[in-house]
Amino acid sequence: IEDLVITDASTTVGGLDLIVSGGPVETVAVHDGAVHFISPEGLAVPGVFSSEPASSIVDAIRASGQLTLEAWVTPASADQSGPARIVSISRDWAARNITLGQIGDSYALRLRTSATDESGTPDMVAPEGTVVADELQHVVVTFDGEITTIYVNGNVALDSTEHAGSLDGWDPSMGLALGNEFSGDRRWYGSIHLVALYAQALSTAQVRANFDAGL
Repeated sequence: IEDLVITDASTTVGGLDLIVSGGPVETVAVHDGAVHFISPEGLAVPGVFSSEPASSIVDAIRASGQLTLEAWVTPASADQSGPARIVSISRDWAARNITLGQIGDSYALRLRTSATDESGTPDMVAPEGTVVADELQHVVVTFDGEITTIYVNGNVALDSTEHAGSLDGWDPSMGLALGNEFSGDRRWYGSIHLVALYAQALSTAQVRANFDAGL
């Protein structure tokens, strides 16, 4: 299919458009305000990738030493692995700045800090049952330099100081990917309705306010 372009709606930093990469049209669809990653038998899902490196986002987050990744998603199943990539700023399966993914029925985070490796491991995995298939969910990750928190539907699912450290190692040459890895081998199935990145750690009250506001 001819590549489709999803235009960045933010105005704070330079725009970063996303390209729905080519492949059978049945595997990726854009409608009703969301990108839908479908799993027809025998067909691969290409993914949605930024048209250029996410350098403006990376530079802002690296300078602040804090971040928030917010997403409204509808998982297609509670049995995906890899972790299956929902949102990543990465190069391939082995090198990343951040990945929000799914392992079984849990949301998983890989975050590159001075306390983790180039792939952002060890993983931070939310409790079992946090992923609910076919249900619209609000998933937020915050990092303030000390504490990493995963929220699901406005509630804290997990917090940890294991990744405490700096974000100086974030690579501005990496791009933004949705629903897959740039290497094409970590597919996720479901729908992504919104993705937002902030160069600050939102407070619990702010996360809950965003959830209460709804999609």
